[in-house]
Amino acid sequence: MSLQLPPHCKLFTADASSMYTNIPTRTAITKISKWLKDNQEQFPDLPTKAVLKALILIMEWSFFHFGDTTWRQLKGTAMGAPPAPPYATIYFAILESILLRSFMDSLAVLQLYRRYIDDVFGIWHCRMEDNQLLWEGFQKAMNNNEYKLHWEFTELSSQVDFMDMTITLTHDNKLVTTLYEKPTNLYLYIPSHSCHPPGLLSGVVICRPRTTKRHFSPFEHQTKAQPHFEGLNLTQEYSLYQGYIQLVLLRTPKASLSPDR
Repeated sequence: MSLQLPPHCKLFTADASSMYTNIPTRTAITKISKWLKDNQEQFPDLPTKAVLKALILIMEWSFFHFGDTTWRQLKGTAMGAPPAPPYATIYFAILESILLRSFMDSLAVLQLYRRYIDDVFGIWHCRMEDNQLLWEGFQKAMNNNEYKLHWEFTELSSQVDFMDMTITLTHDNKLVTTLYEKPTNLYLYIPSHSCHPPGLLSGVVICRPRTTKRHFSPFEHQTKAQPHFEGLNLTQEYSLYQGYIQLVLLRTPKASLSPDR
């Protein structure tokens, strides 16, 4: 990642605790409704009224079965519903549009802020005179508001684990990325006899090494990435156990399995 960062920067991550279940349904629908109406010129082809009616139907009338009983969900996002991720993303983005303007533009302490649903990665400029006060103020602004979400922040540091990457800020203010694997990762793959499309099954073997390679910074490839690519044999052995040898490996050209692609 190419960024011009000032000295004394640190990295942080934040995670929303049980984001889906803690979003107040009526508040979320009200705010998203207002936001869509206020920004309707940006979405001229969007049937706003129909979208809002569908959103109310899905979020306020979600039913599920447990044993021989039927329940209606009264609080939180309808779990498993296709609109749930964008619904949750837009909901908190409405606050971010106001909050980030202050810390990124006016105070210039937030150098980078990226969020994927309930996971946040950021770069904080540690100003010597009032850094702790501003850092605590930013966390309070994220947590103490009408949006009712609680964000757990890591300490400011030069290295963080975000999603499936470890991100390091070097002494010369460059970002270096490597692969992060949870200690509890069981490396479970879709069984070869599942009813998924054949292309998805072959993607397990072909795409995972490519994804791994893209997680490494360019100059890290030769020194640190190679052991992970040698692990392709391990992937193939595990696939053999799952029955992939018949369905995937014998049908896939060797060139497609190369991590250099």
